[in-house]
Amino acid sequence: MTRKKTDFRRAKATVIAAVALPLLLFCGGTTKADDMPASFADVVEKVRPSVVNIAITALIDDPVTEQAAAPPPPSEPKSEQKSVSGTPNTATPAMPNTMNGTPMEKLFRERMRARHVKLVGSGFIIDRSGLIVTNNHVIAKAAALDVTLADGTILPARVVGVDDFSDIAILRVDPPHPLPVVAWAPSAGLRPGDWVIAIGNPFGLGTSISAGVFSARGRDIGADPYDDFLQVNVAINPGNSGGPLFDAKGRVVGINTATEAPNGGSVGIGFAIPSEFALSVINTLRAEHHIERGWLGIRFTGNPLAAQDDGVEIDALQPGGPGANGGLRVRDRILAVNGMEMDTPRDVVRAIAALPPGSAATLTVRRKGNDIELPVIIGRRPQLGGG
Repeated sequence: MTRKKTDFRRAKATVIAAVALPLLLFCGGTTKADDMPASFADVVEKVRPSVVNIAITALIDDPVTEQAAAPPPPSEPKSEQKSVSGTPNTATPAMPNTMNGTPMEKLFRERMRARHVKLVGSGFIIDRSGLIVTNNHVIAKAAALDVTLADGTILPARVVGVDDFSDIAILRVDPPHPLPVVAWAPSAGLRPGDWVIAIGNPFGLGTSISAGVFSARGRDIGADPYDDFLQVNVAINPGNSGGPLFDAKGRVVGINTATEAPNGGSVGIGFAIPSEFALSVINTLRAEHHIERGWLGIRFTGNPLAAQDDGVEIDALQPGGPGANGGLRVRDRILAVNGMEMDTPRDVVRAIAALPPGSAATLTVRRKGNDIELPVIIGRRPQLGGG
């Protein structure tokens, strides 16, 4: 009898375990599903007042066409045409035939070569007194800037500081009252699959929200030698540039800057400047209004992100540049800058860019199998590109 009871209890336990296992699995899946937000409305409601739309009147140099543009289709009356992502909303006027061959022809051509066009972008407020962050490429050609706040208030803006190296700019407006500001969080805390939210002004439509997930960091999209973007699977379109990328708690983890758009439209992949790097630039621009970047006039071999054996090889030197004047040669391999090891071309570019122009640096160089120390004077970077 005892044995039968024991066998029955074991069988009963086995049945209970068999039933409980799928229930546990189901409950586990339900818990995960419950972790997913039903809506981002609360987060958006909290952060949306700190996001602004930027309207740029840009001066564009364009050759003059002597033929008038074709009229718009009947479904789009001229009075209703809009500028979309930097596309001019008016065509260049044709030169009157009466000016052909006269002294006024040259003057007309020169005046019409420079045209004003309307562009759109995004930004976000970082100081209650009216400081706004955006991308440098958004305002680079601006002749005039207007910022639209979340409540519809339109304020003229002026440029406080820019850094083309990082593609970051700071604007200032004079608001009638203190403005709401964003909170920041380190992008290093993001894990692939974490929720992120982009808010901006795509196509000039006004404040728009898109959500997706964080995919990767350290992305190089070939924009320049300094690429180090966060990749997010979020719809980012022309006009989103300069807007904030929020985490699921409503903290800024990046600045939306670029999109993968092979056919001119969003394919759901975007790129953002990491918050840690952005903050370091913003703090300097707030204090100094500009950043002097170091430069050597060097071009390197290989992929900017690919590690090289035995240092980073020099492919070309600008004649008369700081590197050439400091004794560097083509085929030299830079092992270290001021004792800091260099593995990739981007490592060298960033290390040099972080040094103030006019300062001295020591480069450890491998030349024909021998390691030597070369003192060089850092130059001032004239434009994006090279080291």
